[in-house]
Amino acid sequence: MTATFGSAATSFAALVHEIPAGAWGEPGLGEWDVRSLVGHTSRSLTTVRSYLRTTAERVDITTPEEYYVRVTPSALGIDPADVAERGRQAGRELGDDPTAAVDALVSGVMSELTTVDNPLIEVIGGLGIRLHTYLPTRVFELAVHGMDIARAVRVAAVLLRGVTPQS
Repeated sequence: MTATFGSAATSFAALVHEIPAGAWGEPGLGEWDVRSLVGHTSRSLTTVRSYLRTTAERVDITTPEEYYVRVTPSALGIDPADVAERGRQAGRELGDDPTAAVDALVSGVMSELTTVDNPLIEVIGGLGIRLHTYLPTRVFELAVHGMDIARAVRVAAVLLRGVTPQS
């Protein structure tokens, strides 16, 4: 699963390199501009990094599908406006050179993944999930939002082998 996640992350970074310089402020998805959409998508990298620093007490989620049922804004009582704002904030945090920032995130998370096996991590809501159960949810997010980004900036989304929304 780590290799598939790496392919998805690398594909996302390559797509970010294709974003035209003047497109970052254009409409992205819903209320997000392209920068915010890329920021939201980059959280698929940053959450892995931050969750690797956690340890859960027990396994609460056993499948990627269950993750999506249990970890939704409505299930956790999270205001969708807060999710939208986190995307905008993540976009701002990409700084003056978003492509370099995404490259650094990919490099960092992949480096950290080489140091672990399949730990029990704690995700949003304090729920426990094995890393290899969580990573497919990030592959899905990178693939789907990669297609959203490509559509927004009118470039072809090329997903690497093994990276499809159903991976």
